Amino acid sequence: MGASKPLRDPIPDRFKSVEEFEEFWSTHSLADYDDIQRDVHFNITLGEDEFVPVKGEIARELAKRARQRKISVSELVNQLLEEKLREPA
Repeated sequence: MGASKPLRDPIPDRFKSVEEFEEFWSTHSLADYDDIQRDVHFNITLGEDEFVPVKGEIARELAKRARQRKISVSELVNQLLEEKLREPA
């Protein structure tokens, strides 16, 4: 006899809330549903943000100061750069 797949719970057609979705997937594995999965392709546009390498020492100081101000590192960097760019060249 061939090996049969173990019984699995059906995936609900709709979840009533994010919590219900989280509850279901925290107790189930996608590996058990591999026969109904399909490949998906999509493009991601990151917008106008640019990423600039920062020396480790500077990044650590930025993180420290951002925590002190209770803001994100990104917000702090933008504030500091805006202040600096207001100065005459």
